[in-house]
Amino acid sequence: LEVTIQVLADLARGAYLALLSGACESMPPLDADARRLKQALCNLVSNAIKFSPPGGEILLSATQGPDGMAALTVTDRGRGIPKEDQDRVFRAFERVRRPGGPDHGAGLGLSLVRRIVEMHGGNVSIDSRVGQGTTVTCLVPLAKDPAPCAWRALRPRSPRRPCSSSTRNAAPRRDGRAHGSRARPTPPPRSRSGSA
Repeated sequence: LEVTIQVLADLARGAYLALLSGACESMPPLDADARRLKQALCNLVSNAIKFSPPGGEILLSATQGPDGMAALTVTDRGRGIPKEDQDRVFRAFERVRRPGGPDHGAGLGLSLVRRIVEMHGGNVSIDSRVGQGTTVTCLVPLAKDPAPCAWRALRPRSPRRPCSSSTRNAAPRRDGRAHGSRARPTPPPRSRSGSA
């Protein structure tokens, strides 16, 4: 949550909005791709910023939900969405008119949010009332084997083999040769020819 707020802090500040976050301290870690989940939350918060009046607040929260799921919510106090249009906002390239404002821009933002959450075995729901605001809730599985980090990190890449340049700063050998160099055979002494 804090990372999402940091990413969108300037955008919210420019719209005269406050971004707030709250999470349960005993919250278990999530079984999720941190990068993808951050992408989904950024989409939700960007959408909330777009349709919130100046001087308002947007709340991000994380709580432990039912059946081994975590509930990630984004709540705004914007214009709201009519009930008959709430299912359409998650469809790709849909335009939904919000009361007192422009159409919801056609795009993949909210459709992508649903796709990311469902890829993790979760689901997305929306609760919106015209003139009062909107709350979007993403249910994401909790990790069965808790790790010390808040979200499961991406699988690390295999370490690269050290390159030969790393030996340049190595301590010199006693025989004067560089590390990793092959020893050159010592040529035999030349015989001196001539009369005694």
